[in-house]
Amino acid sequence: MRALLLTVVFFALLSLQTSCAGPTYREPENALGPYSASVDYGGLTFVAGKIGSERGDVEFAVEAASAIDNVEAELRRAGLEVQTIEPGPLLNAPRLEAILEKRIEWARRGPGPLPSVQRSTIEHLIERFGDDVRAMEGELYELFQNLDGITNV
Repeated sequence: MRALLLTVVFFALLSLQTSCAGPTYREPENALGPYSASVDYGGLTFVAGKIGSERGDVEFAVEAASAIDNVEAELRRAGLEVQTIEPGPLLNAPRLEAILEKRIEWARRGPGPLPSVQRSTIEHLIERFGDDVRAMEGELYELFQNLDGITNV
């Protein structure tokens, strides 16, 4: 799940601005300390993350949704349009395979081979999680973290 959140935040950060002037700093709303909520620079918008609850009384899914909401709000404050696309009934094995290939490519650490997700695994994920791509990625994240090397899953 945390990898998915980072993926979502990363793609949100890649939203292009038209200005390439010096950095523009946006102060946070209701800040607990001095920092910039977002910075525009070189055609990119960089958004600060959100610290989770230290009390442990909030479910991870609730915290993740809250963090995404905060990033979306900050991107809107920067004048960017935010779109949420839900795969719903359009999700099928070829489409999920394409989504997963892009996510794996994005997370690559360097040149060389990458693990891949076999069609049988993709079909199992759809059967188990329906159209919940976040849950699928969470499952795959745990699986990938425990791989001994680069292999197909």
